[in-house]
Amino acid sequence: MTENNTIENQNEINSIKKDYGDIIIILVVGWMCFSQIFWMALSFFVGINFYSSSLFKITNILMSIIGAIIPFALAFIMKDKTKQVIVFIIAGFYLLYTFGAIAYKFLFLPNVL
Repeated sequence: MTENNTIENQNEINSIKKDYGDIIIILVVGWMCFSQIFWMALSFFVGINFYSSSLFKITNILMSIIGAIIPFALAFIMKDKTKQVIVFIIAGFYLLYTFGAIAYKFLFLPNVL
């Protein structure tokens, strides 16, 4: 009886994970499309001077942070726990790199931000 409960619980967890996995993939693909359309439209409507404006700098930072979080979202849908841990570690390094690059721009390149 305990074995049946364990199997039922595992099946329920897999079903929930599959549902969330589909949602995460849709969100990631949607974000990628939105990001490309956003930058194209913004540069088209604002013009070439947009890239030297403070709006671009702030928007670029926010988009970079969101882009650095995407690998974590993809790690959640991995079914193999070993591969999932590897993807989480890589995503953590990428997130640290992104924050480091942003901090470097703030501290050492004041004209960039």
